[in-house]
Amino acid sequence: MRKDKAIQRQDVDCAVARERASGTTAKRFAFAALACLYLVGGMSESQAQQSKGTLEFDVHRDGGQLHLGSAYQLPKKAVSLRAGVLYPRTGVPRLDENLTFGRIGIAWGVTDRLELSAGGNAHLHGPGTVTNKFFGKTTLMSYSVGAKYKLVDRPRLKIGFAGTLDRLKWVERVAKKIIGVKFVPAGSAHIPITWSASSDLDLHVAPGISVMPSYIDAKIGAGTIVGANLGFTYVPSPLFSLYGSYNVPISGTNAIASSGNFEKVAIWTVGGRTNLGKGWALDLVATNGFGGSAATRIVSYFPGSNSTVVGVGVTKTFH
Repeated sequence: MRKDKAIQRQDVDCAVARERASGTTAKRFAFAALACLYLVGGMSESQAQQSKGTLEFDVHRDGGQLHLGSAYQLPKKAVSLRAGVLYPRTGVPRLDENLTFGRIGIAWGVTDRLELSAGGNAHLHGPGTVTNKFFGKTTLMSYSVGAKYKLVDRPRLKIGFAGTLDRLKWVERVAKKIIGVKFVPAGSAHIPITWSASSDLDLHVAPGISVMPSYIDAKIGAGTIVGANLGFTYVPSPLFSLYGSYNVPISGTNAIASSGNFEKVAIWTVGGRTNLGKGWALDLVATNGFGGSAATRIVSYFPGSNSTVVGVGVTKTFH
């Protein structure tokens, strides 16, 4: 009898042990399964974030806004085509007749850190008084090639190095006399810095130097301008953004006053961008500058601070 009870107890103990072992195995299996799901999910999320960081394109942060010195760049393999038409308003009736200023450009994201670009600008208008010393038919033309390299790429801070090589043509025709320069070299170097103050507001500063020709009373010389470009980008929704910049010359002169003398003038720019979808964007902009490249965006439209340039631009990005 005692032997039978001992056997029953032994069977019960074995059953309990098997149940505990089974429960432990089940717990281990469940833990392992959850761990695998966690790891797979984490890997998927990491891959998604990596894919997003590599392939995502933000039409409001592509670096193509007029005069905005930002550290924005195109993602790898993205190509952006840009074109715009601007209309200077000087307040001088004869000068404002049939004024147009056309721009075209292209940018290519070679890698996530390196971007190459090229562009051209052309400004032609008929006879009209520009200043008291410069008058007649003015021709302003330029083309440039540039590169931007991202030195620091953090979630909230981006720092780059940007440089351009330009060819400028700046000619005033007074009667049969030509004053100015014909396609001379120019260039620039800047360090654009962008800080994300919030998810919808970015702040920019871009100290730099521009080297370009200038002329005063038909005397041609080299103009070197050191300045700091301050700006912002506000993106309240994926469909619309606002941006602006205030480019301050620290040394050198960047404007021809109505008296004909060179002076320092801060270059302001305000604009808005609409996301049209499928890589298309439309810009409306107003500024007192006329430069189309990083080298010439520090230069004021003439005469001096009395002029405003308004325009429209369109961008198509393949990504």
